[in-house]
Amino acid sequence: EEPLAAALGAGLDIKGPNGHMVVDVGGGTTDVAVLSMNGVAVSSSVKVASDSFDEAIALYLRRKHGIIVGQATAEDIKMQIGCVFPRPDVLSVEIKGRCLMTGLPRVVTCSSTEMLEAFEEVSERIIETVLHVLETTPPELVADIINNGIVMTGGGSLLRGFDKLITDLTGIHTYVAKDAISCVAIGTGKALDHIASLVHYLEGSGVLASLHIAGHLDGAPHGACLHSGHGMGLVLVDDIGHEPCRKVGGMVTTVYIVVCDHIVHEA
Repeated sequence: EEPLAAALGAGLDIKGPNGHMVVDVGGGTTDVAVLSMNGVAVSSSVKVASDSFDEAIALYLRRKHGIIVGQATAEDIKMQIGCVFPRPDVLSVEIKGRCLMTGLPRVVTCSSTEMLEAFEEVSERIIETVLHVLETTPPELVADIINNGIVMTGGGSLLRGFDKLITDLTGIHTYVAKDAISCVAIGTGKALDHIASLVHYLEGSGVLASLHIAGHLDGAPHGACLHSGHGMGLVLVDDIGHEPCRKVGGMVTTVYIVVCDHIVHEA
């Protein structure tokens, strides 16, 4: 899952019982999760993210100023003056678009204060998801989150004032991870390193004679539904009906290494 990869990429220590909260604002989806013991304790997602802010700008300009702009222009405006929390200084930018009434080119001026209004609905939906996850998190982990803070990752987290908005509405210190855009990719690489280490151990211990790449869960024998939960795990399949073994013992004919419900190795 992306929040797990994002946490690894952000350098969070999620091995122990300590709770950490990650808000990953991607391009099309925002994932919010509380992580502990190398897994996801509570999570939720909403199909509102960075692209939604671009759409909100285009819609606002159409309604408020009567001009039509493309996605590239909307994204450029977001990067220049976009914000979800009041700025100490008000910025303005000239926007070139097509007049909704005449169809002719038109130039209007838009301020960063207007962006607060344009982004209000989108940011509220993300905040609601964050609050929902906090409300359903066990009290012990909430105490950890208060101490550790909330980490934001993904390109959408770079929108000015996003961390301050969450801090203001939750009362929990929120910060943007270093290299937030690449956290998921970096964390995925770390996870693959863990897989390589596990495979090396299994081969060296003589448990597995050979390993080869397998497909998705549907490719398992008889379409057995295998679930490792969150993170990485081993699923042992016995020689009778290819059902997942609950206990290690007897004749085991197949071993699957599963990551986030996908088989990555089979032997």
